[in-house]
Amino acid sequence: MDELPKSEVAVSVDADALPGPVRDALLPANTAPPVPAQRSSHINAAKLESEKVVVSAPLSYAGSAGRIWKLTGLTENVPGRIALALAALILIVGAWCFVTVWYLVFGLLLVPYRLIRRGSRKHKREALQHREMMAAIQSRNE
Repeated sequence: MDELPKSEVAVSVDADALPGPVRDALLPANTAPPVPAQRSSHINAAKLESEKVVVSAPLSYAGSAGRIWKLTGLTENVPGRIALALAALILIVGAWCFVTVWYLVFGLLLVPYRLIRRGSRKHKREALQHREMMAAIQSRNE
C-alpha cells in the first residue's frame, strides 16, 4: 500500500475578529481566571464566601466550634494565630459545657425550630454559591 505524503498547513486568523469563547479557546493564556485569586496562607482565607458559612446550629457542638474556630483566621502572623487558637479552644470548651446544659434543659422542645433554622442557613449558603457562580460567569463573558 502506498503511503500518502505528509504535509502541514498553516492558517493565520485575526483573533480580534473571533467570538469571545472561540478566542478564549485558541488563546487561553490571554483570558482572566473565572474566579479571582485567593490567599492561601490560612485555611479559611483560601475559601470562597459560601464555603465559610457554618450550616450547623449555633447551639450544637459542631456549630459552636465552627463559629468560634473562624476567629483563628483574623490574623496572618503565626504567634497571633497560635494565641487565637488557644483562646478558641478555651471558648469551645466553655461553649460545649453551655450546649450540654442547654440540651439537657431545652433540647427536645426546640427540635422543630432548629430544623427550620438549619434550612434557612442552607438556603443562605446556596444563595452565596449561586451569586459566586453568576459573578464568575459574568466576569468570564466580559
